[in-house]
Amino acid sequence: MKQSIADLKRYPVFNRRGDRLGIIDDVVLDADGWSIRYAVLRYEPKGGPEKLLGVALDALTLDTENGCLVVAVDDDALRRARGFDREAPPPQPEPLFT
Repeated sequence: MKQSIADLKRYPVFNRRGDRLGIIDDVVLDADGWSIRYAVLRYEPKGGPEKLLGVALDALTLDTENGCLVVAVDDDALRRARGFDREAPPPQPEPLFT
């Protein structure tokens, strides 16, 4: 099954327990090889500020039955992750997802 980048954006992201973590906000490309470096998760914790996190593509599993992506990480680990500024994305995904 092929997916476009436009389809990937706005996909909801859940952890394996079924907790909604946020959505895919964007993707970061490697300008030299025109490959995708990572997906940008807009993490939306309950009761906390949103933050952007780089997620390696191989850390995401497509759940076609439920129309979402699943990542094997818990909410506490995401709350501790630093996140990044949209204007200064890191060159690599968050180590939590690699």
